[in-house]
Amino acid sequence: MQEFLQHVVNGLLTGGGFALAALGLTLIFGVLNIVNFAHGAFYALGAYVALSFMGRTGLGYFLALVVSMVVVGAFASALDPLIFRRLRGKGELPTIIASMGLSLIMVDGIRLLWGAAPQYLESPYVTEVIRLGSIIINGQLALVFVVALLLVGALYLFIEKTWMGLQIRMLAQDEVAAQLMGVNIHRTAAATWAISGALTAAAGVLVLPVFALNPFVGDSAGLTSFAVVIFGGVGSVLGTVLAGFVLAIGQSLAEGYLISGITEIVAFTLMILVLILRPKGLLGKGA
Repeated sequence: MQEFLQHVVNGLLTGGGFALAALGLTLIFGVLNIVNFAHGAFYALGAYVALSFMGRTGLGYFLALVVSMVVVGAFASALDPLIFRRLRGKGELPTIIASMGLSLIMVDGIRLLWGAAPQYLESPYVTEVIRLGSIIINGQLALVFVVALLLVGALYLFIEKTWMGLQIRMLAQDEVAAQLMGVNIHRTAAATWAISGALTAAAGVLVLPVFALNPFVGDSAGLTSFAVVIFGGVGSVLGTVLAGFVLAIGQSLAEGYLISGITEIVAFTLMILVLILRPKGLLGKGA
C-alpha cells in the first residue's frame, strides 16, 4: 500500500506540471482555433530565459520565474500581429505550417543563443526532501504542484471575473458575434497568446530544473501536452487540468508496476485510444 501511495503522490505532483504546460496549448486552440506546434519551443524558451537572468543578473529563482513569464508572454503576444493575425480566416493548414516553421526557428534560435551543450537551471528546491510519514516528496515537484494550482486558480479568476476574460470567452464562442458586441479581436487574440506564453514558460522554469536543458528539451513536453489536451478535450481548461493529473498518475503507476521508461508509451497509447473512442475527449466541446 505504501508503494502504491508513493506512486500516486508522485503522479499528482508531476500532474501539476503536465496541466500547466498543456493549459497554454488548449487556450490557444480553444480561443483562436490554432493548433500550435511551437508549444514545446515556448516551454524550452522559458527555462533558457530564466537561466540567462539568473546567470547574468544574479536574480533569484522566483524572480527569474516571473521575468521569464513576462518575457515569453510578450514574445508570444508579438507573434500574433507578425504571423497569425495575417493568416486568420485562411484555414487551419496555413497556421499549422506556420507554427511548425516557428518551432524550427525558435529551436535553432535557442541553439544559436545558448549553444547545444547541456546546461542546468538551478533551483534551491531540487535537493529538498519532504517526508509525510512514509511518503517521500521531492521539493521541486512539490513546488511545481503548488505553483501550478495557484496559476490555474489565477487563470480561472482572470477568465471568469475580468473584462478581458469576458472578451476572451466571447471570442472563443463566436468571433463574428464578439466583434458585433464591440470586442477588440486583435487585442484579445494578443492577450490570449501572452497568457499562453507566460503559462508555458512557467511550466518550463518549474519542471526543467529536474532535467538537463538542451534546445530540444521542449519536444517531449510539447508532445505530452498534446496528449493531455486530447485526453481532456481540446479547448477545455478544466478537462486539460484533470487530464494532466490523471495521465501523470497513470504514468507513475505504470512505471512502478510494469516497466520503467514507458511513460511516453502510456501517454500516446491513451491519446490514440481517446481519439478512436471519444474524439472530443473527457470535457471537450460537444463531448
